[in-house]
Amino acid sequence: MIHLRTRTELIQFARDNCTSSACERAFLTGKVTVFGGFDPLPPGTVPRWMLCVHSIHGRAWYLAVLADDVGHCFRVREQESNVPWEHWKGSLDDQEFTLKSGDIPIQADAHRRQACQAT
Repeated sequence: MIHLRTRTELIQFARDNCTSSACERAFLTGKVTVFGGFDPLPPGTVPRWMLCVHSIHGRAWYLAVLADDVGHCFRVREQESNVPWEHWKGSLDDQEFTLKSGDIPIQADAHRRQACQAT
């Protein structure tokens, strides 16, 4: 079984298992933002990590890395562009990067609060 413990491992796994060759190229030439952990990440019921890959040409892929309970492995699924921020499980208390909080915890927390107020 693969263990994903660091940002580098998460990005490498997502790149190696992404949904298209264009997305794979974007990992190499564009910008990657790890949004952090979501629990659950609709439409499923298991926790996942989300990240966004922006190509140098302006295309964006929203990817979810999720644990497959049946096969005891991870898989990558392309998400719609509407990030379910109300399910973000990160924290502003982390002094360093964590997979749960992601690259942009301050913005993610603001998105979560805004999404929770809207529902």
